[in-house]
Amino acid sequence: MAKRRVNGTWAVSLMIAAACLLAARLCLPAHASSRTGGENLVARALDESYNAEYVRAQRDLETWLHAHSDDIRAMNYLAEDLLNEQMLQENLFNGEAYMNSGKVFNSRKEPLSAAFTERFNAVLDKAQASAQARLKHNPRDENALYWLGVAHGTRAEFDFVLLRSYFTALHEGKEAWQDHLKLLALDPNYTDAYFIVGLGRYTLGILPWYVRMVASLLGAHGSVSEGIADLQRVSKEGHYARVDAQIVLVPIYERQKQYPQALELLRNLERAYPENYLAPLEMARIDKAEGNWRAAAQIYDDTVRRFVNVNDNPRALPKAEILYRAGEAHEHLGELKAALGDFHWAGRVRPESEEVYRADLAAAQLDQRLNHIAAARQEYQAVAAGIPNSEMGKVSRQALRSLH
Repeated sequence: MAKRRVNGTWAVSLMIAAACLLAARLCLPAHASSRTGGENLVARALDESYNAEYVRAQRDLETWLHAHSDDIRAMNYLAEDLLNEQMLQENLFNGEAYMNSGKVFNSRKEPLSAAFTERFNAVLDKAQASAQARLKHNPRDENALYWLGVAHGTRAEFDFVLLRSYFTALHEGKEAWQDHLKLLALDPNYTDAYFIVGLGRYTLGILPWYVRMVASLLGAHGSVSEGIADLQRVSKEGHYARVDAQIVLVPIYERQKQYPQALELLRNLERAYPENYLAPLEMARIDKAEGNWRAAAQIYDDTVRRFVNVNDNPRALPKAEILYRAGEAHEHLGELKAALGDFHWAGRVRPESEEVYRADLAAAQLDQRLNHIAAARQEYQAVAAGIPNSEMGKVSRQALRSLH
């Protein structure tokens, strides 16, 4: 087989796809936003989205679009909310999903539902077609060009994170990059366009030297400092992408070991969107990375109190994961009774999921450590029977053989 030639298009596409992953790793929903918009329904939908209330946001946007069917911006918002809801259901706002062995880099076990795929594609297809029609009429329509690029970025995220169709995602990422470069050539002061462009510059700057060399020879240049400066500019001056830039700067600051800056951004986001449980979870993860397990445990306990231990909470929350993380922190601190309580609570969450079984396994191992053999055996058996072909199932079967 002939060796695949690395060209400029490939390098730029890789850059954008990596940028999409960078945004996703934060575990917060990316959503082009306009906090200064005057439309009540759209403004409410944006708040709902940033508070992880995706179903409510969808209803408001659909109501708005019923009366304003040509609003490309609202179409893009709706597509993002559909995508975010599906990612939440699949626990893809979990940073572990984006590690080398995470879900995002493994083929799907179950196909996406036809209903979701058809609805998502219909909304995004209409957004792209509407933008392209406006650009055909007026090639200098800056807003149409901006939203066309946003639509390509959303489709790249869909292809990469949900379909695991990586080369298709690369193509869509390239289209987003080119649209916004074209927009900046028309208007260098269209600040929001620096979001995708800045992500590209930053990501190319952190790629291996040989990729950077090939890309530079073919006209694609990147710089970590320039990319960060672009994103900081959008985070302060942006109209649509201001909050997105703040969100993406968090993992960038983490990578640069600038933990105080990352935590400050997360605290600001938590204050602005107090119903979004994802921001505190990310704050706790950073605290753990710095070795501050006490602060992490306190955040997890507060998150459990505010979001999990609420009987009438109708939202689809990853309760088992939150409880597991809380138990993990308490176990690390030697607070075994609190840890076991969290693990057991997580194991009772329904429907059963990978996170429930992870908590069951953690409970079994801790019960075994505390010589609660009967409880440990029951928990190991639940994992071994529930997910027999997984690594956790294998560990549980081995543990059962060792129990006396």
